[in-house]
Amino acid sequence: IVSKTKDDNTTKYFKEKSQMLLEARSILDSSPYKNYKPLYYNPKPNSLGQTDYLSFKPWLDISYKPSSNKIAPWTKS
Repeated sequence: IVSKTKDDNTTKYFKEKSQMLLEARSILDSSPYKNYKPLYYNPKPNSLGQTDYLSFKPWLDISYKPSSNKIAPWTKS
């Protein structure tokens, strides 16, 4: 971190800020999920004509429910 002037906010608590930054970086680097790549549903078929539909079907059923006029399942419309 390089300061432009002596009154710049980056010069205050420089050691504490640097230590916090290094600690945060070490926490991120030690995470078991640091190389995590989420899976996305691709509806386009690959070269064999296959899609990811079967592996994503449970998630698609949850996320794309048809809208209804009911407020809750136990209410009458």
